[in-house]
Amino acid sequence: MRKTTITLLCSLLIFVLLLGITTTLRSSPAAATVYVATDGSGDYNCDGTDDQVQINQAMDFVASHSEYTTVHLKSGTYIIGDTIFIHSDTILEGESGTVVKLEDECGWPSQKGLIEPSGEGAHSFKIHDFEVDGNLDRQTYVVTQMGEPSIHGRGYLDMFFASSGENGDQSAPYDFEIYNMYFHDGANDGIKIKGDKTSAGMKIHDNTFSRTGHDDIFITLSKDVHIYDNDFTWIYGDCGVRIENTDDVVITNNTLYTKTSDPRGISGIYLSLTHNVHTCHNYTVAYNTIRDVQEMGIVVCNRVAGTPGLDKAKDLYIHHNLIYNAIGNRGYGGGIQVNGWNNTVIENNVIDGCNGDGIVTRNRFEMGDTTGYKIYIRNNVITNTGYYSGFSSSGHGINNYLDSRHDLILENNNVWNNEKGNYRNVDSHASDLNVDPLFVDRANHDYHLKPNSPIIDAGMGVYVSAGSTPAPILNTNGGRTADEGSSLSFVVSRWISDISRWVIDSIKSPFIDSDTVLVTVQEIPSDTGCGNLDIVRGTATIDGDLSDWQNTAGITIYGASDRNPEEDNTATVKAMYDDTYLYFGYDVTDTTLRANMVRDDTSLYLDDSVEIYLDTLDNNGAVMQADDYHFIINLNGAVVDDVGTGSEKDYNYTSNILKSVRLQGSKNDASDTDTGYMIEVAIPWSDIGGQPSNDIVGLFLAINDLDNAGDIYFFNWCNLTGSYAVPEDWGDAIITGINNTAPV
Repeated sequence: MRKTTITLLCSLLIFVLLLGITTTLRSSPAAATVYVATDGSGDYNCDGTDDQVQINQAMDFVASHSEYTTVHLKSGTYIIGDTIFIHSDTILEGESGTVVKLEDECGWPSQKGLIEPSGEGAHSFKIHDFEVDGNLDRQTYVVTQMGEPSIHGRGYLDMFFASSGENGDQSAPYDFEIYNMYFHDGANDGIKIKGDKTSAGMKIHDNTFSRTGHDDIFITLSKDVHIYDNDFTWIYGDCGVRIENTDDVVITNNTLYTKTSDPRGISGIYLSLTHNVHTCHNYTVAYNTIRDVQEMGIVVCNRVAGTPGLDKAKDLYIHHNLIYNAIGNRGYGGGIQVNGWNNTVIENNVIDGCNGDGIVTRNRFEMGDTTGYKIYIRNNVITNTGYYSGFSSSGHGINNYLDSRHDLILENNNVWNNEKGNYRNVDSHASDLNVDPLFVDRANHDYHLKPNSPIIDAGMGVYVSAGSTPAPILNTNGGRTADEGSSLSFVVSRWISDISRWVIDSIKSPFIDSDTVLVTVQEIPSDTGCGNLDIVRGTATIDGDLSDWQNTAGITIYGASDRNPEEDNTATVKAMYDDTYLYFGYDVTDTTLRANMVRDDTSLYLDDSVEIYLDTLDNNGAVMQADDYHFIINLNGAVVDDVGTGSEKDYNYTSNILKSVRLQGSKNDASDTDTGYMIEVAIPWSDIGGQPSNDIVGLFLAINDLDNAGDIYFFNWCNLTGSYAVPEDWGDAIITGINNTAPV
């Protein structure tokens, strides 16, 4: 009887404790979140020893209670002596100052990660916003275990690790996201995932990697992989990104390099097929900046011996990458090296100052005997390649070293000043140029083109032009593949031969369409002498805070009046777009903030205010037509919106624009000194006739400045002194494909 009573009391006590925990968690400030802390303020609290215990308890709780989604690690350092496990449909997040750190001399076996999915088929989870410290220098047992003085962990202590079968058994994690993380000082890989050849739907983005013992990211036997907007700040072991035996991969907008003061590692991006039972299909590698790596910027290799089919590794699109200053190491060096990938298109890349070859066909490891691999090399700028003594056949712009296996189809490349010659084992094309491209500032790696560059307008359409060899169409995931036979959809401007004025050309030029790595069109004056502005892809939060515009290039409007120059306004204006809105951000310096009108009024321009004119069809009329729109926003957030009619403005037009104003000073207060204001605007595409089918819209921008004396001063982008409502006097905005998070 006594035993029964004790059991009942213990059961009741456990039930009460569990009930108390549940009640406490449900009363948390964020109802879906469980908090873990190092200072006693969490739902679960850690003491600096085996902190994974409390973190895993929190993860288990969230996984078993459907009303919860998130484990939040509050700021602090969490010392772990075992793996943290994340479950399906859960989020593991941190905040500024959150660090998960491996304990000293942990003694773990290989194939065991600091963070892992909790079981087979884990899915729909997110990991974001904290630091993972692999504590490499306090894991000396790894070197002892390997019996070599090597940093390579060789499977030891991956910071995120997931492994599964490889037979399509859905045992690999899928539909997950890792972002805003900092992975550093690890013995092996930063992120290592061995998939099962089914669609992973993985997104790895906006992370920073530094000093990992093998690869910063290593993905094998997977499918549907997106790696973008990451910074690889010290490639230390092998590569920044390694992808093997995987299909459907997009690698975009990353920055990869090693420390110039202590160069380590091998290459920036490494793509490989290692076995004949696998495939590597459908890759896009674009808009990456790769510099100062020890070997190659991008390595593409087929390591299968014998005669693997041409379809084993195929459909690779490498475009709009900037690669410079590859060092050369252990017999390898250069910009892009390809071996054994069929149907590869390499276009619109800038490769400068690499030791080795600009583009070369060469094996990195073993290779087979298959022939007939086709590589299309178009519209690239390859310059200043140096001879690397570790490879006696190096020093060329384009080197078909494995010419018996690869057919190189060249068109419209500018190959210049390469130490051992521009071409080896391949003939130049009649459309190739071999001229100084006239970079703006090569010494400081500004690879935009000077206005008198001979390669402006020297390019051609995306895939085909008259008399050219059509390159194949790739089914890329990146959203930038054109239909066969199409060409670039906007016209470009250029200097006429005597460098006296700018004219509009009908030639479609990918040398202009190079976005961040060649010429941004906002630097090229339009035919009106006004200018051009890139409208980049991105989404702005309309809150008056311009921090989400920091990677976007803009134009500057300078005020000039008869006042003290310090009183004249200066405005930086930027533009972005997504599928719903066209965004503008104004950052205006103004020492006197004045605005009187608080409602829509046609006299709004007499306040401190900004103006936007749009010619959505870019038909450059002498008067505003039905496709021409006008918006004024003052410091009170009041709006005037109107549309042209062919003879006048229609002020009955009403838009649904979003706007936000942020003041840096006090409005209508002459006793203080102000510094300026910021205005963000989101114009729905649906309010201006939908997103244009062409890539150019007419654009005019202005600022109006009311001073304390009541005088009004007008400044505008095109320095117009008469009516603004004349579309043929406006500048142009180019709707580009580049994302605003890429370097501009």
